[in-house]
Amino acid sequence: MLRGLLRYLAGLHLPWKLRRPLLAASGVEIGKDAYVGQGVTLDGARIRLGEEAYLNRDVVIDAVGPVDVGARVSIGPRVTILASDHAPGDARARAGALRSGSVTIGAGSWIGAHAVIYGDVTIGEGCIVATGAVVKDDLPANGVYGGSPARLLKELAD
Repeated sequence: MLRGLLRYLAGLHLPWKLRRPLLAASGVEIGKDAYVGQGVTLDGARIRLGEEAYLNRDVVIDAVGPVDVGARVSIGPRVTILASDHAPGDARARAGALRSGSVTIGAGSWIGAHAVIYGDVTIGEGCIVATGAVVKDDLPANGVYGGSPARLLKELAD
């Protein structure tokens, strides 16, 4: 309950120097020079932000399983990261049993605004995920990905 209160307070429109200690006290691991924008919602047991990671405003991370954001990752406004999904249910309730996963975003990646990342997913180092993309499968390193579901649009040099 205290963790939830601390994270709620950290999501308010307070200066970063006040929000950072609230998030750290709630159990979020925050690397050196990482930044979390205003209105960000961080929920769940294990969230790690690497050095110089940048979460823009109104990002939502629902960490049913672990979420690891690598060093120098930039996450655009209103990105949603869900470390879970549901198994398809029967006709009575199509949202079946909750399936926990983990999300890892490799160092140096850039996630565009309004992207959705869910399930048990690894995004490799140096990736660009286009605005509005839906990531439900692993993405190999150094590529530009877009669409729903996200697919490789272009390979990038190391």
